[in-house]
Amino acid sequence: MPSAGTAPTGIGHSVVVSPLGSPVVALGREPELVVVDIDPSVITEVRGKLPVLANARSI
Repeated sequence: MPSAGTAPTGIGHSVVVSPLGSPVVALGREPELVVVDIDPSVITEVRGKLPVLANARSI
């Protein structure tokens, strides 16, 4: 069991980000719960605007 003061430091401040990089929801340090609906059609639309996968090369 970890001693006091040795808790992980990379916990908290979770963020839900849109496919274009805009923050949708940002949580703080305290325990919180958020439910976000994801629209798959938005992902398809963004992939059409940013066709990075079209430039993929096979190795």
